[in-house]
This record gives sequence, C-alpha cells and structure tokens, in this order.
Amino acid sequence: MKNSKLIGICEKGISLVESIDVEKLNAINIEKINEKMDVDKDYVRTLLDDTEIIYLLYSSEEKRAVETVKAIGFMASERKVLCIGIDVDSAKEDKIEEIDRNINIESKDIKNMIAMFDMISESISDEVMINIDITDLRDIFITEKGMKYSYTDGISDISESISAIKDNMKNVGDEFLGRKCIAIIEGEDSMDLSKISQLMEELEKDCSDRGSAIFATIEKNDVEETRITVLYN
Repeated sequence: MKNSKLIGICEKGISLVESIDVEKLNAINIEKINEKMDVDKDYVRTLLDDTEIIYLLYSSEEKRAVETVKAIGFMASERKVLCIGIDVDSAKEDKIEEIDRNINIESKDIKNMIAMFDMISESISDEVMINIDITDLRDIFITEKGMKYSYTDGISDISESISAIKDNMKNVGDEFLGRKCIAIIEGEDSMDLSKISQLMEELEKDCSDRGSAIFATIEKNDVEETRITVLYN
C-alpha cells in the first residue's frame, strides 16, 4: 500500500512530476495541482487522507505555488502528516513556516531525489523486512537545525560503499545536532547483516557521542545492485 503522495504544484512542479516514471515508485502516489485549482480545506483533507508523508514539488518563483504549499502545509501539520517541500531551480532559500522541511534542488537532481524519497516512504511500511518508525523520520526532518542526506545507487558491495555515500552527501543548513543517523538499504545485500553492521559503524562515526544510528532494509531479490539512502540530523 502506498503511504505517501508527491504533488506537482503549478507549472514547474507539474512539468517535473510528468517526467517521473511512476511505475518505479513503490510507496508514492502522484498528484497535480495547477494554478487555477481551488485548494480549499475539503480538497486538502482528501489529499491528506491515508497519507503519512506528503512531498510538495514546486518553484518558489511561482507565487501561486508558494501559497498552495503553505495551505497544504498548514493542514498537514494539523493532521500530523510529515510535509516536505522540494523547491526546484530557485535562487531563494526561504523557510516556509507551514511545512516541516524545505529542500532546494536543481531540476537535474529530481530523479535521484524522488528515488530517495520513495525509499524513505517504503522504509516505514510494515511490508518491508526491517522497517523504521515515522517518528525517527520526524526527528530528522523536523528540527530547527540542518540535516544531511545522501542517495547512492549502483552499489555492488555495501561494505565498500561508505566513500560513495559521503561523496553524495548534501546539506540543508549548516548546523547539525548529530544525534541520529538513518540508513535505508535496498537490494541484494539488504539482508547481509554483517555488511550492514560494518556500514552502520562507519556512519555512526559522524554522530555525536550521544547520537545513534538505525537502519531499515528493503529486500529486492530481482536486482543485483544495491541502493542506499542515508539521513543525518
């Protein structure tokens, strides 16, 4: 069952969601909101029904898109739905108070970003072998400080992947708590607990003395390579 929604908002957001291969999404449904739609409370309630995480893809260069993000974010907060904004190709890095986290990216990075978010959403499902609780995700995304994230695919051996993970690490903000790290491992190596243990030991080195590292595994027997998403607060 898909527990999350990705919403393309106004011209830029809709254009980008239409470029996504929805057949590859395991935990995310796609929605579109154009600039002429009436985003009233009843409509937003319907969007949020049976949803644990909502991703809002938009450009802050479009005024109507920002208004829509704020309206959805406000009600998502009331419904305890984790709300993440993805602001594309914008020179601005304004914080939107109504949403839990806003991430600025370039259009060229959208494919990997959505693949990462799909893994994140799938990791809280009861259908995966080892899952995580959404409260752990909230600890990462909902904080006054920054966060770090990394998405790495094409991995043949996760015990040798730490350098690639760190090379792909991106920051949101520049101050970090260092209290929690989450790793989500998908693919053939996802049940090799000895390799996962080595990986987690390396990742935990970047946490503070009081920090902790946890992981989820998504078993996919039909793929030869492994994908890893890593989140730090």
